[in-house]
Amino acid sequence: MEQSEPPSHGLEPQPGHTVLVVEDEVLVRLAVAGYLRDRGFQVLEAANGAEAVAILSADIAVDVVCSHVQMPGDLNGFALARWVRSNRPSVQTLLTSGHVGEDDPMPLHQPYNYESILHHIRRALAQ
Repeated sequence: MEQSEPPSHGLEPQPGHTVLVVEDEVLVRLAVAGYLRDRGFQVLEAANGAEAVAILSADIAVDVVCSHVQMPGDLNGFALARWVRSNRPSVQTLLTSGHVGEDDPMPLHQPYNYESILHHIRRALAQ
């Protein structure tokens, strides 16, 4: 029996919507990127914040950055989100975290499911 997806309420990805997946765990990155491609998104991938900034600095069209908070290097997910807000303000940012605190602002907590990622990306695109 196939499991159907919940209705999208008109928030289907349109041709040209691009998501930048920033995740240092290669298997997680590949799985998320593959799922989003299967749902009609164009997907770019980066292993850390510096790679993401390089892609975004190249003025490549990106609609949503979906980034893990904890990453190696000088730019964690929060720093990347601040950079995006300052340098590419039209780009939406979605952060994920495996550490959940009482006042945690993360919309996605790991482990997460693919439908949750899709839901949050669709909401970001609707803004």
